[in-house]
Amino acid sequence: MTYFFDFYFDSAHSLIPRVKSHFSFVHTYFKKINIITLDDRNFTQIFRAAEVTHIPLLPVRVPHVIRGLLGTILGIIKLTRVSKAEGEIVLFSSPYALYSIIVSRLLKIPLIVHFKYDPTMQPLTNLKRRLIRGVLELMIRMALRSAKLVVVTTPRLKEMVINRGVRPENVIVSPNYVDEKLFSPDVDEKRVRQQLSIPSHEKMIIYMGRLSYEKGVDVLVKAFSIIQNDVYNAKLVIVGDGPEKDKLKEDCQKLNVHEKVIFIKSVAHNLVPNFLAASDIVVLPSYSEGHPKFLIEAMIMGKPIVATNVPGITDVVTHLKEAVLVEAGDANALAKAIELLLKDEELAHNLAYNARKKALEMYSKSSVFKRFKETPLLILGF
Repeated sequence: MTYFFDFYFDSAHSLIPRVKSHFSFVHTYFKKINIITLDDRNFTQIFRAAEVTHIPLLPVRVPHVIRGLLGTILGIIKLTRVSKAEGEIVLFSSPYALYSIIVSRLLKIPLIVHFKYDPTMQPLTNLKRRLIRGVLELMIRMALRSAKLVVVTTPRLKEMVINRGVRPENVIVSPNYVDEKLFSPDVDEKRVRQQLSIPSHEKMIIYMGRLSYEKGVDVLVKAFSIIQNDVYNAKLVIVGDGPEKDKLKEDCQKLNVHEKVIFIKSVAHNLVPNFLAASDIVVLPSYSEGHPKFLIEAMIMGKPIVATNVPGITDVVTHLKEAVLVEAGDANALAKAIELLLKDEELAHNLAYNARKKALEMYSKSSVFKRFKETPLLILGF
């Protein structure tokens, strides 16, 4: 069996545990697995542990502008050789890699498209975003029409794919999953609090993820500034990188909360449980989501959650059952929800309990692998 990935794995080290466990599982079904990727950076320790053969198309990292063209040319050459030697090949691609579509059509190789998130659902705030959405929609439709199978993470995404003309029998729902052994409520929290100089009596509110417009972190900063006078012993920890980082820091200065907001660069995946364990409230203020893994990680850790009432998030949690949900972009509502969970310990405990129970039943690694044990190709959401 040969997989072709269009992934670059820019944060490969954070993905290593999930990729290892995935291919260790898949390896029980196929005697030999080849992994073909665009380049070879950061892949060695991932694939060596998973007992697979890694075939990079490019010897080094190349600029985004030309990687598609080179990926197409070298993909055709190398995949032709592999297909003659190995036989069965499956192309696994996001909907945005046109070279995967070209390789699939030219070599008549089955293409599996993993549609984890619909970027066309992002808010249209200006002409640039409208143009980008138009281009993305065109790419998505081309990929879906070329796919033998489309793997989505939620029933809602399945409906969206079907509405684009894909037959229902060609769409499979395979949710994101989280390793419940790694994300255990018993994980040590002291190291992170010591590292951040946050004593045990202070409340810690946390966001982890990309710092981009659609994540709504600026709304979270504003909400935190609203409650700072009422909640003196709270710190906001923002973990991640992205184009909005400098602006967010400026917002903290303007709102006079810079001494209470701590910015941390993206951390290795195996350290995420420690940051969640140290937190009192987890916040996901996004304008749009696919099937947010950070939300599921917080659920399995048994953490009180405040999030926005948007598709993707509402596919996972229900208002006042597993989380408190507010309208996206409403800083006042977000502030009230955070303050509510900080003050109402019983409500926070009940929501966290319900969230962990649901996540273990539906999104834990063991439960997902059990449901799809006879179809390992579907477990692609690492």
